[in-house]
Amino acid sequence: MAAVTTTEAADIIPKFWLNEAITRFRANTIMTRLCRRDYENTTMAKGDTISIPKRGVVTAKSKVQGSPIVPDAPTNDKVDVTIDQHEYVSWSIEDHAKSKALDVGLRYLDDAIPVLAEKVEQDLLNLYAENALIVGTAGTDLTEDTILAARLAMNNQKAPMMNRHLIVSPKDETALLKVDRFTRFDALGEEGIIREATLGRLHGFTTYMSTLVPTIPGPPVTTHNLAFHPNAYVLVSRALAMPPQGAGVVMAMQADPVSGLIFRYTQGYSILDQAMIHTIDILYGVKAIDEDRLAVTLLS
Repeated sequence: MAAVTTTEAADIIPKFWLNEAITRFRANTIMTRLCRRDYENTTMAKGDTISIPKRGVVTAKSKVQGSPIVPDAPTNDKVDVTIDQHEYVSWSIEDHAKSKALDVGLRYLDDAIPVLAEKVEQDLLNLYAENALIVGTAGTDLTEDTILAARLAMNNQKAPMMNRHLIVSPKDETALLKVDRFTRFDALGEEGIIREATLGRLHGFTTYMSTLVPTIPGPPVTTHNLAFHPNAYVLVSRALAMPPQGAGVVMAMQADPVSGLIFRYTQGYSILDQAMIHTIDILYGVKAIDEDRLAVTLLS
């Protein structure tokens, strides 16, 4: 097989890094795939603010024969989201390693991308602190009764029945797996059976395990599992500015259609470090927008 030349590598590397980054990022996140997303390929800077629309309330009325209809005049609201998170992973490859740049870079990517994914995931999961609906008991394992209490809380708030999700900690996943009917096919049916990253459907929630579910030191140690509808939280992402042409930087931009995050890749030579510096970064913000009605914290 012919070796990849420097010129060919300059064209291949940006797309190579980004494709690898997005694939690995997606494999390490749950919330970014489940919450509401707002993204545009519009360049913004850290600290910029955008407004997310929030629809007003409409009501059902009985039509009276011979009388005109009375339309509602819903007051549309908006929620301001600050794009205040500029996160990156970066690594350098010294001159003597340039011939192995693709191989070395990929190994660093294996370590770096999960860290970037975890930061976004933690920011979203930490929005539990905004929730008004709280069920369960701190310092205990999650129980079926607590899940039912979360379901009742969302039902009472008239949250949509479809697209409800539940994210639980590793200890609480273990506790649920000890409940026989949560693992039996004949009890749960095909839609409930455990598949890959999910525990299936539990009392109307598609259930996932995450090692990033927030815990607060005790005593007792308090775990904040999360039940929610996608519209409870929003992840906003915008594009970062690209370096000017002629700056001697190899660069590329690519959006992940699943999470909505827009990844920027840059590569340039550092005279001080005598090395090629590789960086992948993202710009985003997170916000609770309808958590009072569409989200519940399950303490354990």
